[in-house]
Amino acid sequence: MKFACDLFLFDLGNVLVKFDHAVIAEKLSRLSRKPIFPIVSQFIRSGLGELFDEGKISSHEFVDRAIKSLSLPITLQEFQTVWNEMFTENPGMEDLLKQIKSRYPVFVISDTNALHFEFVKEHFSILQWVDQFILSYEVGVRKPHPKIFEEALRRSGTTAEKAFFVDDRKEIIEAASKMGFHAFQFKDTVSFRKELYRLGLLS
Repeated sequence: MKFACDLFLFDLGNVLVKFDHAVIAEKLSRLSRKPIFPIVSQFIRSGLGELFDEGKISSHEFVDRAIKSLSLPITLQEFQTVWNEMFTENPGMEDLLKQIKSRYPVFVISDTNALHFEFVKEHFSILQWVDQFILSYEVGVRKPHPKIFEEALRRSGTTAEKAFFVDDRKEIIEAASKMGFHAFQFKDTVSFRKELYRLGLLS
């Protein structure tokens, strides 16, 4: 059942590395001595996360506006530290990615921002196995906007039908499938590895 694969496209968060937004909320709540719910709801209403992920505001502007919007009695450095402390290793994923990289080009296509990406790249060795990064804050749109997928295909020189796309979000997988990608919803490393063997992409 193997298909002609020219490229692997991986989401970053909750695929290559794990993350948990609740960690940010809990730490901001503890630092600011404010309840978690108002912090989360106010941040969502502010739209700052979307603006930052799409590169429409700088890192400094994001941190400054977030602190002011949430009325947080903390420093810019405290906020930035908390903002990045939600990532953890996804056990077994680096070894699997290394295997994939030995056979296929590997790209990352991610909705992320400059602070998160720079932190993950510095602290997680798994990204050494990635050839190119297609990032929402650089492209200016988030998934499932076609532009971010088209950029990945343009750089790779292949077509959607020959690309294996991996993401943890069901709605993104469905959108990618409609664009012609062979798309797989990531849940854990074990089931993903089984799918690769089933398709004959690893042996």
